[in-house]
Amino acid sequence: RFLSPALRSYLQLAQTSPAYRRARSLAARLSPPPPPPPLDPTDPSLLHATSSVFATAIHAAFPAALSLLDAKLFESFKCKDIKHGDYQCNAAMPLFQKLKASGALNRPKYSDVKTPQDVAKKIIEAIPEDNPVVEGLTVNGPGFIMSRVKKEFLETWVQDLLVRGAPCKPHLEGKTRRRSPPPSSSSQGEETKEEVEVVVVDFSSPNIAKEMHVGHLRSTIIGESVCRILEYLDRKVLRVNHV
Repeated sequence: RFLSPALRSYLQLAQTSPAYRRARSLAARLSPPPPPPPLDPTDPSLLHATSSVFATAIHAAFPAALSLLDAKLFESFKCKDIKHGDYQCNAAMPLFQKLKASGALNRPKYSDVKTPQDVAKKIIEAIPEDNPVVEGLTVNGPGFIMSRVKKEFLETWVQDLLVRGAPCKPHLEGKTRRRSPPPSSSSQGEETKEEVEVVVVDFSSPNIAKEMHVGHLRSTIIGESVCRILEYLDRKVLRVNHV
């Protein structure tokens, strides 16, 4: 409505041209991006679980988000300040910019979306209250979605730890890993046959020119703990100690 008569006439001619119609026809046949993967009940990772909940909600509230945002923006983050929540989603702000630039917010269904906070509220509304992972969803600042992990979800994996005597292995990016069974399963998991990833851990390294004291144990204990965690996750660990 803000265009001049000359521009309106030009747009009308362009939108009725054969090339424009062919382009619209081709665009309609393009395959949409696949939806985000559902929550994996065999993966104990809180980061993966919360990311799955947020990604599914974003896809439900704004289907165009899959083609507008990088996959990394669908991931959740550990809150820096625990008083605000356990995990947060930061996708509302970049998503609002992308939706606004693409003209998607001009659709009637998004008539009430005026700010990134409104995008965040839409995402929260798309998260079912009976989801097994998060609760206490709030909008903080310019559009951060804060959440608390449900105690029932944590209790499930703590109970699994007590029953098995060892924590289930999360599904990490990389090489060899064991796929953990659900907490209710008695299976030991399925081993994948992939190349072993090598990790070098440089730790301890006491200064032999100075007197040894209890403070030297800190780096040694932390470094050895990191090595054992990585070995539990099927990594080949090389311990390096510079003296």
